[in-house]
Amino acid sequence: MLITPGFKGDLAQSLRIILQQPVLLKTKNVHDNKILDYSLKILYGIENRLFNSPNLENLNIDIKFDELEKLKNDRVKALKLRQLDDPQKVNITISHGNRKYKAIARLKGDQPGHWTNIKQWSLRIKLRKNKTIFSMNEFSLTIPYERNYPNIFIFSDILKENNLLTPRHKIVKVTLNGDDWGLMTLEEQFHDSFYAINKIKEAPIFKTTNENHFTIENMVNSVDGIYANTKIINIEDIIRWQGKLETKIYNKKEILKKTNIPNINTNETLLSIFKTIQEVMIKKDERFLKKINKYIDIISFARVSALTAFWGDTHSKYSYNSRYYIDPYDLKIRPILTDSLLAKVDKNFFNEHNLFYKNIFSLDSFQKEYFLTLKKIEKNFPEIEKKFKIFCKKFGKNCFNWNDLNILRDNLNFLISTNKEIFNIPVTPEKLTFDTKNPYNLNKKKIHFRAFSNGDVLIDNLTSEYLDIKNITLKKSNDCKIDCIKLNKNIIINLELKPSTFENIATKEIKVNIPDKSYKFLELKYLDEDRKSFSLTEKIENIIFKKDNLLSKKEIKLNSFIKIKDKDYILSKGNYNINYPIIVPPGYNLIIEEGVSIKMAKNTYIMVRDGLLKLQGSADSPIKITSQLKDNYWKGIYVNKSSKNDVYSILNHVKISNFTYFDNQFIQLTGGLNFINSNVKLTNSFVEKSYAEDAINLVKSNFIISDLDIQNSKSDGIDVDFGEGKISRSSFNNIVGDAIDLSGSKISIDQVNIKNIGDKAISVGENTQLEVTNAIISYSRIGIASKDASNVIGSNINISNCGLFDFAVYQKKKYFSGATLKTETNSSCNRSLVQLGNELIINNKKIAEKKFNVKKLYDGTL
Repeated sequence: MLITPGFKGDLAQSLRIILQQPVLLKTKNVHDNKILDYSLKILYGIENRLFNSPNLENLNIDIKFDELEKLKNDRVKALKLRQLDDPQKVNITISHGNRKYKAIARLKGDQPGHWTNIKQWSLRIKLRKNKTIFSMNEFSLTIPYERNYPNIFIFSDILKENNLLTPRHKIVKVTLNGDDWGLMTLEEQFHDSFYAINKIKEAPIFKTTNENHFTIENMVNSVDGIYANTKIINIEDIIRWQGKLETKIYNKKEILKKTNIPNINTNETLLSIFKTIQEVMIKKDERFLKKINKYIDIISFARVSALTAFWGDTHSKYSYNSRYYIDPYDLKIRPILTDSLLAKVDKNFFNEHNLFYKNIFSLDSFQKEYFLTLKKIEKNFPEIEKKFKIFCKKFGKNCFNWNDLNILRDNLNFLISTNKEIFNIPVTPEKLTFDTKNPYNLNKKKIHFRAFSNGDVLIDNLTSEYLDIKNITLKKSNDCKIDCIKLNKNIIINLELKPSTFENIATKEIKVNIPDKSYKFLELKYLDEDRKSFSLTEKIENIIFKKDNLLSKKEIKLNSFIKIKDKDYILSKGNYNINYPIIVPPGYNLIIEEGVSIKMAKNTYIMVRDGLLKLQGSADSPIKITSQLKDNYWKGIYVNKSSKNDVYSILNHVKISNFTYFDNQFIQLTGGLNFINSNVKLTNSFVEKSYAEDAINLVKSNFIISDLDIQNSKSDGIDVDFGEGKISRSSFNNIVGDAIDLSGSKISIDQVNIKNIGDKAISVGENTQLEVTNAIISYSRIGIASKDASNVIGSNINISNCGLFDFAVYQKKKYFSGATLKTETNSSCNRSLVQLGNELIINNKKIAEKKFNVKKLYDGTL
């Protein structure tokens, strides 16, 4: 039997579409009598349609007959199964404005409401060729009430104001093959634009479940579930461990290919770190629970806790609704909220939150930020009311009636009055029985395991059964097609895996001989108690990410000549060979005095977390840092102050050379000399022979750079991401990439001499504001490039011996708008390029725009 809304649901949908209402009959009751209630809501919809029709963007979707049939077949299949199962991707064309976009789409949605209606099926859409609509390359279309209209729009704004990660949302009008589908919610997905708009690195976004738990629970407990009328009394046991240890990555194939360091796959490093933290959290491993806190962004979790409690939102706390981002610059995990429900909060609100939250509730830093956020909400409550009014003005009384701001007021008053008591989580009694067996074999996956490079394999039993591990296969590839038996190594094993309990997962650790590093995957084959066979394959991970290694306290080998005074590690004048990394504990500073000469071993680096770096050389007695051997590059500098204040890291009269990417095996960055969330003064210094992508990388930092000389850099000289500062009286010579590369920043540049540049002398992107004066540029492929919503103002710019163009203005990334460049130049090669939709003005003369393919500019075929 198919599940559909029936005549009543179809009629309600038709009325919503005709009246252009996101939600109509499902809004909060305005009258106790249902007939009068529905009548008033329809009347309000008619009133808004006639006198206040919203001016919304139109998306017209065209899909060929055979492709539409695929969507219909997937829907019929979902209606039969009561769940969406492996939906097909289909080709569509979207018209928006005067442009058409090729795209792929599929049905989406775990709950039946996403695809039971005759129209307005929820769709996941990805535009081809990295094109964008509303600066989004990938988005979903959903019935508004399935995405908690209108709360998600207001709540999303509040999250962004608190510097929290959340996707963008819009209400749009949709037609499919000319048929009116009414108003739908467009929601950004986790693709390139999400990272760029939120000013974060393209690192994995995780979900701590493979959704087995949700699927099984929905099949049994849902009114429309497959087994809804069947007595399955042990459902709590069946779903207890399902999916809990699974780690889903959004856009997995694409994101795991991205890396900060060539041939290392740095995003796989982040995946392993997250999996280990998740493992500790799910298993409640007391040895390491406190130690995982250093990987938690306490501020973000505190703000999310305060805001979701204020909203009464229990929806986002569940594992299948929670998303997390791990920051490659500091390995901190930040929550991402994508949905919300407005409800009344009570004293039990935090009881069922996961250990990401519970583990930090008692920390002073968490509670301080939590209550600061509540106070901020209290102060700004009139602005929140205003947000609702502005948003609902488009959609009339039905929108206004949907929300009860009194709930928010009551929630806020309750939370403030309850104070810290709300974090007193009661201890739940242990459940002594555990039985996952069922006649429907709902547990499709009965084990979880991780394999490590030294041969350690940890196998978890997700059931109450005795399981037999029969066979292990080592694989060089997971998609082998030819001669697989020859390439694989098969190991016969007879191992019994004991049952788990409701409170604890049964884990068995075994040792496997892995002959060499060419084996990348390990497959386990096993039998359950009914002798049904299963197999599971996982990638072999580096042993350093096993929890005993990642989270155990590591002994820092201190270079004996470094002295400690109060909060300072001090290296006094002299010549030193550094054979161990210089690692300064959090909260301490590193001071290197004038006249110090350091020779660094191959795998050494300088690392300062939550402290300052002060390299205080002088003109007569500079500080010198280089490698011990010419061809063994050392691994650079990392400074992360965590929070900016009035104090600065200082590098003055320093000569740094022969270094490569910063890489301590966990934090792996594009830069050689990295300053994160820091204030930096870099003066009178010389940097040469950088083999990193960026000789100097400044991220979310304020800086003053003057009298700096960078030479012989393998790639970029200075890369500034989301920073603010000034570069003056500096020179750049023989740089293979860009001399100065700016993204999302506010910068001034004065008196720079830039020559022999393989790409751009100054590259300005991602909404950067730059003022540049008195620049001498010679022998550069491109002098100054302004792109992707950036704005450049230049004066007294001298360019000679151009490789390709003096000035180039264009849009490289489709999720940004066009750029501008206005400059006064005394000399140039008179060869400039400006793309349609961008603006270039040279000496008060506007340069004619032209259409060209930006890819050709980068591959040298333009």
